[in-house]
Amino acid sequence: MKRSELLPPVWLIAGFVLVVVFLMAFCAPRPQPSRGEGWRLLWQAAGIANSEDLPDQRAQVATSHEELARWRRVSHDDGETPDVDFESEIAVGFATGHGGNCPIILTDVVFDREDRKVYADFARKTRQVGCNDDFNPIAFVVAVERTSLPDAPFKVQLDEEAESLEWDSAGILHVPTDLREPGSTADDSEMRYGGS
Repeated sequence: MKRSELLPPVWLIAGFVLVVVFLMAFCAPRPQPSRGEGWRLLWQAAGIANSEDLPDQRAQVATSHEELARWRRVSHDDGETPDVDFESEIAVGFATGHGGNCPIILTDVVFDREDRKVYADFARKTRQVGCNDDFNPIAFVVAVERTSLPDAPFKVQLDEEAESLEWDSAGILHVPTDLREPGSTADDSEMRYGGS
């Protein structure tokens, strides 16, 4: 038998290599985007010690440097508070949790002008099947361009379906103020939490 007859055909080797490359790409962790249309990630707080440190509210809005600095302290992050131009931007926080073996990333912030709501779009960082049922709190804080916001009044919520889940609907923030206006502010006395 000739040596060439013992070697697998080139197409078989090439096919095997392509399958391995595809599987490696499919199984690799998804990167956390740093920005999207109308938003940029300021920080994520994954090292929160326990769920008591996670704000009860699932969605938050900050319109001043003081509010943003307070969020930074609650996040147990000793770094400097990122710059936000509150004339043209506001800060939005999305606090949620995940199973320990299924970390999540913020893939997008959606500005639904028709239904007047702003919400986060999350995805698993890995393609893990079956997640632990432990709760690992995480928060994502983003700067949002005021021009991307819906007209007032609008809602800020954890995800698109928050209104249909009792636990999530309690964390929907109703914002009556027109925050599209440069430099406009809204404080806790103006905004309220709850469904509908």
